[in-house]
Amino acid sequence: DHGEYVLDLIRAVTMPVAVTLHTVLPSPSEPQRRILKDMEKHVACFVVMAHKAVELLEDVYGIAPSKIRFIPHGAPNAPFGGPPRPSHVRPDLTKQGY
Repeated sequence: DHGEYVLDLIRAVTMPVAVTLHTVLPSPSEPQRRILKDMEKHVACFVVMAHKAVELLEDVYGIAPSKIRFIPHGAPNAPFGGPPRPSHVRPDLTKQGY
């Protein structure tokens, strides 16, 4: 049934629904394409994590660009735990039980 049951839930919800799509198939079956297209009528937006998914939703599924939100996948490449330790300073491993 390709998950068609989710349409009943989405139609019944009385508040805005954002659908996060982890994978967008490039060659969906007709029922898969139809289900996403039907969902479009009832959801606030689709959230995807890849630029290719945006293209597929628009070009393959016919989803309106205004219904698609892109949030980059993964964590930003930023320092963790403050500034790096200077190379001449070594941690005292004996205090850490090593």
